[in-house]
Amino acid sequence: MFDLNNFLSKKKNKIMLAPMAGITNQAFRKICKKFGSSILFSEMVNDIAINNQNKKTLNMLKFSKQERPFAIQIFGNNSQTISNAAKYIEDNFHPDLIDINMGCPMPKITNRGSGASLLKNVKKIQEIVERTVSILRSTPVSVKIRSGWNESTINVVEVAKCIEKAGAKLITIHPRTCEQKYTGIANWEIIKEVKQNVKIPVIGNGDVCNCEDAKKMILETGCDAVMIGRKSIGNPWIFKECKRYLLKNKKPKEISFVKKVKVIKMHLKLLEKNQGTTIVDIKPHISYYFRYLKNKNFLTNEFYKLNNYNDIVFFLNKIKKTKYTKCK
Repeated sequence: MFDLNNFLSKKKNKIMLAPMAGITNQAFRKICKKFGSSILFSEMVNDIAINNQNKKTLNMLKFSKQERPFAIQIFGNNSQTISNAAKYIEDNFHPDLIDINMGCPMPKITNRGSGASLLKNVKKIQEIVERTVSILRSTPVSVKIRSGWNESTINVVEVAKCIEKAGAKLITIHPRTCEQKYTGIANWEIIKEVKQNVKIPVIGNGDVCNCEDAKKMILETGCDAVMIGRKSIGNPWIFKECKRYLLKNKKPKEISFVKKVKVIKMHLKLLEKNQGTTIVDIKPHISYYFRYLKNKNFLTNEFYKLNNYNDIVFFLNKIKKTKYTKCK
């Protein structure tokens, strides 16, 4: 069994990549691993699709040994289908961790009674976690949650205690409500409160934009590690910067566009190798790779007109030393 407590006790393992639908495919995960992400998570996958052995879904579960420690995140609303999917994953993919999503705020998930919708039913949460833990031979279970359904029903401490009692080995908290989605400010005090009320490791997530934020979250909340999501898109360097800041208290230097081009090319090659695609899957990342450039909108729009790998490489080589790529 993967020893979470021992792994997270080491300062170098305090920063990790969050699971993000449409983003954390194998290509992007490998890049983030290269730059220092500790635990990697799959994209969120549907328990029913796993049980039905949907080919596209099963392909999303594949990972390489270089990505370990690796967690597969599943979602659903039924203890039997979730636990069966977890068992299938353990037997066929052997991840280091199986994570249950109880925090996704998007209507297409919550309208099915999954994701953050489960926060309205603590009894059901306990049933899901207990059944999943009991059916697995050796793979630890973790759960990702939010602070509650809305401001008037914040029940995160109750939920966290229930998850711990049910046998989970790790909790990740995004301290916004489901109704907030990604608006407003993440209330880090909630992370601190949960950490004070459970004994299993607690991962903090939300509003970590740079290395100073990562260190501040750890110091203010006592969380065992920090999970970074949206701010890593187009910015995989954030993991290296955070680790360096935590270990040596050294602030990051500005990343040149020439270095960014090198990583974009690497990203393209990995997409082609691992996903069989390049253009469709790189586009969500491009505006983020260009985000601090004066002409980011122009460059992004020009990039979106491209149709193949060679055209992209030619475009990147052409612009990387021009006035268009100066930072703000």
